[in-house]
Amino acid sequence: MPPSVRFAILSWAAACSFGVAGCSGGGGAGPTAPAITNLQLQPRTAYESATPVTFLVGFDLFDPNRDVQSASFVLRTAGGQLVDQQTIPFTAPVASLSIAGSAAVPLPQIGTFDVEIWTTDAAGLTSNSLTTTVQVVPHAWSDLPADLVVRQDAAAAALDGQVYLVGGSRQDLSVFPGPSTTLVTRLDPATETWTTTTPMTVSRRAHTCAVAGGNLYAIGGEIAPTGIGFETDSVERFDPLTEVWTPVSAAPTARVHAAAATVGGRIYVVGGGLGAQQALDTLESYDPVSDTWATEAPMPHARHRPRAAAFGGKLVVIGGSNTMYSHVARVDVFDPATGTWSNELRFFDTPCTYLTNIAGQLYAGGGTNPTWLARAGDPELATWQELTGGRHANYATASVAATDDGIFVFGSSSAERYRVAREIR
Repeated sequence: MPPSVRFAILSWAAACSFGVAGCSGGGGAGPTAPAITNLQLQPRTAYESATPVTFLVGFDLFDPNRDVQSASFVLRTAGGQLVDQQTIPFTAPVASLSIAGSAAVPLPQIGTFDVEIWTTDAAGLTSNSLTTTVQVVPHAWSDLPADLVVRQDAAAAALDGQVYLVGGSRQDLSVFPGPSTTLVTRLDPATETWTTTTPMTVSRRAHTCAVAGGNLYAIGGEIAPTGIGFETDSVERFDPLTEVWTPVSAAPTARVHAAAATVGGRIYVVGGGLGAQQALDTLESYDPVSDTWATEAPMPHARHRPRAAAFGGKLVVIGGSNTMYSHVARVDVFDPATGTWSNELRFFDTPCTYLTNIAGQLYAGGGTNPTWLARAGDPELATWQELTGGRHANYATASVAATDDGIFVFGSSSAERYRVAREIR
């Protein structure tokens, strides 16, 4: 059974009135077959899709008789199996021209497909044929099983190849706002299955998590077992070997919606707020070895719900809003070696749900449907490159973790994974 892929060229007719470049005069009569050159098809690689993907198609036609009547194409699998064949009538009123059109192709099946195109004139003479290929690859984003309990404002982190979803505000009890919880669940990326592990000692939501020294830390947030609560400075450590949570030294500042990242073995906690109103510029660092906190130089820009990641041995902070609820477009970079802040990266002027580092590159994303993803490469250049957006809308209440393989995003009603290796470059 042939795969359900169709390749339909659109709007070829009246070549000089649609997408034609370089139309020129010229005559010549006689039984001369037309000729085509320079077949172009973009993109050459596409994701599998149940809806049509639009391709740009073009070629140069030489027709001394000016009587070309049609273009034909064949689509086959790499093994030669016929998938589709069509002939589209059109007229060529000049001897040479460049024809451009488009193609609508549903591509639900992974694999490589061969495309062959030729033209035919009024005398039945056919041109040479041109061939190329279209590769269909797995989509970079895939849906994951939903978490065991629907939550928002949880915190997520990856440790030893497992992804942990920690605490949050429960959304399954038909009350608003949902109460904070001690619940901790663990996702195994290999099997895409969830299990419940040891709960925290403190219920919390709108907190942050970080990994350091092989342990997971839950920091700050809001204690709200009845839905209404208060900020906490409490911090606890999870040992994945014993699956035990242990309270450690409290943070200097009690706050919600802060961001955390580990740089050089220290955990840096930045921004956040006192309730939903006051945005903070506070930066504090924690040494897991000595179990002590230090207050660092404040950020240049106060941020409520910022995003943070380690990058090139420094702490990068983007996104968030100020006290006036305006998005902060600046990128702030903290250098632990000098204890100073700078703006080394280009502006990132789109509200951001997550920021993470994978193999020395920053990935930022989030927003409304469709979600977007961008990447900053070389730390010295740090230019942002647009990547494939996710399948679901993800807002500031989403939780995100990253492994070497990709990014895991947990919304209140969705869970999905982005695989770096599948990205079309």
